[in-house]
Amino acid sequence: MAPLRDSLPVGNIDPAYAVQQACVDLWVADGRRRVGYKVGATTEAVQAQLGLDQPLYGLLLTNFSV
Repeated sequence: MAPLRDSLPVGNIDPAYAVQQACVDLWVADGRRRVGYKVGATTEAVQAQLGLDQPLYGLLLTNFSV
């Protein structure tokens, strides 16, 4: 399968977060637990390097079913 990023529109991060949420929903249904959050690209320099206008964020989950 080609990388999913190639199928997402450029310049709009909302579809990427929708994909992330769909994955989280599946993983939680499979028994993983939410354990925290992560934030990346928090400096303006890194955001400029990556072509972003805001930090990135995501949910941290356990790596196994409990």
